Amino acid sequence: MTAILTVGTTGLLTSSGAAAAGLAIDKQVSAHSASGTSTTAPTFSTAQTNELLVAFLSADGPSKGGSQTYTGVTGGGLTWKLRQRSNAQAGTAEIWTAVAAAQVNNVSVKATHSGSNAASITVVAFTGADTGNGVGVSAAASAASGAPSVALTTTKPGSWVWAAGTDWDQAQARTVGSAQTKVDEYLPSVGDTYWVQRQTNVTPAAGTTVTTNDIAPTSDRWDLAALEIAPAVSVPDTTPPSTPQNLAANAVGSNQVVLSWNASTDNSGVAPLYTLFRDGSASPLASNVANTTYTDNSAAPSTTYSYSVQAVDGSGNVSSNSNVATATTGTPDTTAPTVALTAPADGATVTGVTTVAATATDDVAVKNVQFKLTNLATNTTADLGAPLATSPYQTSWDTSTVANGQYALSAVAADTSGNTTTSTTVTVTVANTAPVVPTLDASTPAPVGVGRNISSVTTAPFSPPSGSVLYAALSLDQLPNQRTVVGSITNTGTQLNWQLLGRENHGNGGDVEVWWAYNANAQSGITVTTNFSLPSKDVTAPLGDFQVMVFNNAAADQSTAAAAINWNVTGDGDNHPTVTITPTHQNARVYAVFDNWNYGGQSIVPGTDQSITSEVTNTIDVDSYWIQQKNTPVNTPGTAITMEATLGGINPWHALAWEVVPAAAH
Repeated sequence: MTAILTVGTTGLLTSSGAAAAGLAIDKQVSAHSASGTSTTAPTFSTAQTNELLVAFLSADGPSKGGSQTYTGVTGGGLTWKLRQRSNAQAGTAEIWTAVAAAQVNNVSVKATHSGSNAASITVVAFTGADTGNGVGVSAAASAASGAPSVALTTTKPGSWVWAAGTDWDQAQARTVGSAQTKVDEYLPSVGDTYWVQRQTNVTPAAGTTVTTNDIAPTSDRWDLAALEIAPAVSVPDTTPPSTPQNLAANAVGSNQVVLSWNASTDNSGVAPLYTLFRDGSASPLASNVANTTYTDNSAAPSTTYSYSVQAVDGSGNVSSNSNVATATTGTPDTTAPTVALTAPADGATVTGVTTVAATATDDVAVKNVQFKLTNLATNTTADLGAPLATSPYQTSWDTSTVANGQYALSAVAADTSGNTTTSTTVTVTVANTAPVVPTLDASTPAPVGVGRNISSVTTAPFSPPSGSVLYAALSLDQLPNQRTVVGSITNTGTQLNWQLLGRENHGNGGDVEVWWAYNANAQSGITVTTNFSLPSKDVTAPLGDFQVMVFNNAAADQSTAAAAINWNVTGDGDNHPTVTITPTHQNARVYAVFDNWNYGGQSIVPGTDQSITSEVTNTIDVDSYWIQQKNTPVNTPGTAITMEATLGGINPWHALAWEVVPAAAH
């Protein structure tokens, strides 16, 4: 191993500018090793207490970036911490630090890395450094070629930036960038370069971006790690901020003046605060203003004011006064706007969605119009919609959102000066009829599971009332390559006209379908039978879900009901059966029937505002069959609704959604 020892003192560093900033080098030693798993710097002793020790390390390593690291640094009984590592390219460049609270004597610092490689170590002991906050910031950069360069932004005035680098491709001396000094360099026979460089002088201002770079060579792979050595005590700041420029004052109305100016700068790198003065008074109008705008809300009408602004930095340094800006406030507007309701007419009876409109004018400008609604039965008033800022002043009122009865409408117009006027009220009567929504009748029989190797399924007896609509929904397993479907549906009692609304049985494995019939007269104790085109599978039952639902308030003709299908029967399927339907009738009810044939669990979770109404599962043949509903009726016909569920497994499935048309919509 070749060892190089360099010892520095404060006196030697005065020309560098570091000593004037409070930072100085107490000791500096370097060592180089051609091989081995560790490198040890020459021994040294520190001259003071509370010194910061920094180890700049470089090493050869595998050609794969990221595989070489220093595993630890020891010496002086101190706790060494990794501050920065750059090893995206081959080899590694690292910076470690330790705090020597007491003076140390004959310290030997050893850095250990993985593998037996050439390496370099430089240890520097700094006096006047910040040891309580873990030194300053650090940065790292790497590239496959190009000039080495890394940048960081300083956090304290008077800090000093150092860096360590490695070049894996060739042993060639570095040409450092301007205002920088090469501290140490090792050109081993393996064909690498390891070096340490620093900024020649400290950086005066915090918040300064400092770039450490090399001009040559530019064709090699490189890693470069940099560290800010921050001073323990900041340099006293006696420099005032720059003077604020281009102060402007603009009167807004009769009581406000808006001030704006260009930002000042400060040598600390931190934006200063501002103090504002009015009419030459020694007492500030405002202090500690962080922005470059301010609104004087204490101005009087019809008055001329003059303003100036000063910048104040964190050390209390004050800039010169800005230019003087003047503004004259306006005469106050005391004229209220005019407003009148134009719709609906006084005494009108309103239903559904009706238009509420008004006209408004002002001598300056109308700011907005707010409609008001008063329930005359409870004498309570509320806003009707949001304030309207532009003409025409009108809004749509959905009268179905309030109870039937008498209401008073009015409009409040406001101008830009805050003057308001309330219109003459208009009294209307809300007289909406309750919507007709299909509902399940209590006579609806329980669902029936499909048995094995059978050709039909029959419900339990039930008694549908007159004028009801019966829907029969089926989800069914199938044998491969056999399309078992419902051939017909029959019932006891008065035979109904059963009609197929929709069917989905793409691919192998299952079938879902929906039939309907109108029951004109009440019947007692009837049953409904679904007849299959082929027998069901000859495996452990249940093999499907047969559900007859009895609806009141449904249209006698359901042929206009919307229906939609979807399926996933290829590959492994998914765990999210979904079908999207666009209902065509207001207040319709939406249902969907599903089957899936690779999951027989109980964790079927329906979508938002949906619930399961019927479910049959087979844990032996691992199939599930179910029906679910949208809990709320259709509010906006023509708007798509997605019926969906989340399963506990990944499965193929079929889905069919349909709407139950309400009687009032037919």
